Amino acid sequence: MPETKQRPRSRYCNGDSIDLLCGCNSCSPSRVDGVICHEAGCPDAWKDNPKECSNCDRNYYAERRGLFGMCPRCSRFHFRA
Repeated sequence: MPETKQRPRSRYCNGDSIDLLCGCNSCSPSRVDGVICHEAGCPDAWKDNPKECSNCDRNYYAERRGLFGMCPRCSRFHFRA
């Protein structure tokens, strides 16, 4: 079977863009069973790790580090002015 090369990804799972060809702006991640695994201590690993909403229990990808633990849908409803 011929070896297929995958194009380097250009975005993290949360939608932020990646500038380096290795697949992360801070480390050289590997793919294990189709799952991206960042190097230990990578400061950008949170962009590819889903969080669980404390309100509705859905998984979501944080748009920025240090969100309140709620998905964007619940936080819009909860923090409405």
